[in-house]
Amino acid sequence: MTDLFETPELIPAEVQNVLDSWDQDGDPYKECTRLEIELAPLGYTFEWGLDGEPYNLQKIEDKYQYLGQNAFNQPVYLEPGTGKRLFGNLFARS
Repeated sequence: MTDLFETPELIPAEVQNVLDSWDQDGDPYKECTRLEIELAPLGYTFEWGLDGEPYNLQKIEDKYQYLGQNAFNQPVYLEPGTGKRLFGNLFARS
């Protein structure tokens, strides 16, 4: 899949609005967590490294249903057919 950070012309406006809210002066880990939470209901997610730099912006597969956040502020998804609730970044399940 294409990393949408590398092809910004393919990023929908509502997703770009969230990305534009990045606080340059904020804690990068908190900013990544905040962006992940805000992007999940829009159907997008990304990864980030130890440097707190986001990469690999992707559309979440349609098979997952966004349920909201858990007590740890992680996005929660439902995997249809299994009833499993998945937490955090879905790339670990690919």
